[in-house]
Amino acid sequence: MATITSAATGNWSAGATWVGGVVPTSADDVVIAAGHVVTLDVDATVLSITGAAATTNWVEITTSRTLTCTATIGIQSKPIASGLGLVRITGTSITVNINSNIYNNLSSTFNTTYGISITSNCTVNIVGDIIGRGGQPNNVAIVNNSSSTLNITGNISNIGLGNSTMILNGGSINSINGNITNLSTTSGNVIINTTSACTIIVTGSITQTFSTAVNSNQASTIIISGSISSGLTQPVISSTSTSGLVRISGPLINQNNINAVFSPKIQLLSNSTPYYEIQSDTFGRNVTFYDASYTSSLPAQTNVRSGSTYGGSNEFSGLMSVPSSSNVRYGVPIDTTTGSATLTPQDIFDYAVSSLTGSNTIGSRLQNISTVQTTAATIAAFKGK
Repeated sequence: MATITSAATGNWSAGATWVGGVVPTSADDVVIAAGHVVTLDVDATVLSITGAAATTNWVEITTSRTLTCTATIGIQSKPIASGLGLVRITGTSITVNINSNIYNNLSSTFNTTYGISITSNCTVNIVGDIIGRGGQPNNVAIVNNSSSTLNITGNISNIGLGNSTMILNGGSINSINGNITNLSTTSGNVIINTTSACTIIVTGSITQTFSTAVNSNQASTIIISGSISSGLTQPVISSTSTSGLVRISGPLINQNNINAVFSPKIQLLSNSTPYYEIQSDTFGRNVTFYDASYTSSLPAQTNVRSGSTYGGSNEFSGLMSVPSSSNVRYGVPIDTTTGSATLTPQDIFDYAVSSLTGSNTIGSRLQNISTVQTTAATIAAFKGK
């Protein structure tokens, strides 16, 4: 394993682009030095990519390519200006695959950092987790300044300080297949912030502590197929445009009297079975609302005593047969009590007798054996034959 640093602006595949003339391999960490722009002219796999704190150094992608970083911190955002990320996608009508975890800048020294910037209309597929740890305002993991389509397979989390944003989006996020967690304790932190009308589709749960996870003041459509749990001071989803729409499957969980979703327009996704948990005016008590189709939080009918009805409108009836305590051996747990049945010597004798004298039993057959002769005489007579 080695650290390979750029020596000049040029193509990734050219030896002259790198110090020592060595093109990075899958066993190397890559550093883009100040003033250098390295064009990814081939598919590449490395451990990680970092960059010096400068405004004119990045990896540029102009054609359909695949970039893979296998280290835990694969692509780390760097301090820059003008919204130019460490990885900059500028090609039009191309498809770029990035297989890497993307870390927002760990440093608290710089107040503007970007990881990936998209400046052209294209499709970008990211497989990996996006983790925000920025310590200053304007730290952005991904900035989409175009109408590009962004697909993410991985979890997104943010524990950064300042007014950091994980994704500053002007295009469409057709899919985020993963959970979104905003653990930042600063109210200005946002996971996804829209700059123009777009579509955002999330398959996974969204939780937060203080900051809004998805924020839009545009005519955006936000679709969440998973649970949504509000923070202590901000809703998880904030869509303030009267032309916007939030579509959810639920469940929705309010905390600290804060709505999980704040939007003029809300729809339930087809075939969803949500519930909605809010706080009551009684301290420490939550109230859950759900419709008759919701069963995932209720016990199965086979686990409820036969004859017991339950559900929001008593629409379910238990199917489990539970014997009375008098029919269960003494001390054995049964429902909320224990069995009380006991066996006496007479019970054992009566059972044995009934078993021995029943139809076609040994006892029944013994009744037909002759009792005139003694056992010895019977045996002797048998031998004499």
